Amino acid sequence: SDLLKHPQSHFINVRSMEILKAEVPRVYKGIVDEMPNVEEWEGFNFGGSVLSSSRFSSSASSSSGVTAGGLRGGRRLGRVIHPVREPLKVGQSGDAILVPHNETIIESNLNAKHDNADIVSTCRPAHLAQNKFVSLLLDEARRRLDELHKDDANKGNGNLALEDSISDEYLRYDEEVTHISESKDFPSQQPIIVIETSKGKTYHTRYLVAADGVHSPTRKHYHIPMNGEASIQDLINVHFRTNEALSKLLIGNSTTNPTSPISLNERNGENHQAMLHFIYNSKLVGVFVCHDGKNGDWVLQIPFF
Repeated sequence: SDLLKHPQSHFINVRSMEILKAEVPRVYKGIVDEMPNVEEWEGFNFGGSVLSSSRFSSSASSSSGVTAGGLRGGRRLGRVIHPVREPLKVGQSGDAILVPHNETIIESNLNAKHDNADIVSTCRPAHLAQNKFVSLLLDEARRRLDELHKDDANKGNGNLALEDSISDEYLRYDEEVTHISESKDFPSQQPIIVIETSKGKTYHTRYLVAADGVHSPTRKHYHIPMNGEASIQDLINVHFRTNEALSKLLIGNSTTNPTSPISLNERNGENHQAMLHFIYNSKLVGVFVCHDGKNGDWVLQIPFF
């Protein structure tokens, strides 16, 4: 399935992490263990390329982005960092911080007045490619399915096939719903929903919960309109991977302790790590999304009009 190949979305907000921690703790732990180091994704960079640096003055670089030292990168126009290293505290702003050039303020001191305040949540947001998140959810679904099967077997139904014994809970993955209809040809007062799928299967149910995204065929089938603009922006997503040498160059310097205080200018210098790189030059306007810099997993988003 494409859901297990392309990284697609990647940001998981605090509320989602709270729900995952409470309801599916194994998935929550898997996200925390698998997501990249926070210093890779706490910032957004703006400049001529992923290798842009605030240390290069405009006079030291040409319009092509080649610096006097020969490194193609150009000038960094700006950088913002988000307070995601620790849980937010009451009264603390969750907005991104614009990093001034040559700043020496320690980030941990920016919200020092909130040091004694209670935390808003025990969870922090997370950054994990959607295909990895889906894999974690599938593993958890299969694990729970196995538990249901074992419980069913312990109740004396061990000789029944898995699909027959817990058919209502059976996991159907990579199977697209192609048609939905209602039928009254059943001995019940309530109409039965008939679901047909891309694998030629037909299912009957009284209730159907559809969570099928913005292009929902269920919504279209029942003529439920969308609110707002139909298309805010059009993007081409190019998924690519980098080799080890290029990955090290692209993510730049890193600290030995990702939770230690770092001066803002240190994080704004030769450190190229960021979740999003907004690139503006004579040949490209686009956004490089760093899903996993150390493992070389990137997406380039190119707008078209």
